[in-house]
Amino acid sequence: MESLPVSEHLRICDSYAEALYRIGDHTKLLEVTDSLIDMSMEGTLSPEYSREIFQRALLRKSNVHIRLLEYSKAEKILHQLVNMNPENRKHRWQLSKCKFMTKPNWIRKARACSILCFLISALVILIEILVIQLTYPEYLDFAIALRVGLFALGLGILIFSEVIHGISSILQVKRQANSVKR
Repeated sequence: MESLPVSEHLRICDSYAEALYRIGDHTKLLEVTDSLIDMSMEGTLSPEYSREIFQRALLRKSNVHIRLLEYSKAEKILHQLVNMNPENRKHRWQLSKCKFMTKPNWIRKARACSILCFLISALVILIEILVIQLTYPEYLDFAIALRVGLFALGLGILIFSEVIHGISSILQVKRQANSVKR
């Protein structure tokens, strides 16, 4: 295979990488993709063909990292792809998805707060069943309102934080693409 012209060798390696991608052999694919990227950057091919192979190899590599749940690695690769071609919606969408799947610290804290609200709500239910219904029935309405309010607060925090993070992810990628276009 080494005696083939560079363009044929690259085409065969690209087809091999595509086959590895389809069967899901991720470790071998990452090796082949790295060699494809190196070969495409050697400068022995036409710039358009090299760029096409390079972008396709980067896209496969980012998809493999996404499948392996390595979102930060995929995000770095997708940043390169968006910088190379800011009009490509697929690259921008995948980058937004990676940014969304990479949860920042404030999302973890918001989730912790909502779990705390759910647990306190469960504790109020326990107290309501064991104590209030039997000995203090006049506080039953207050206990019901408190547990429903705590549960709604926890749910609201959870939904609000995820929606804000999703919108933030999309807007960050849009800003990046717009800054490259200029």
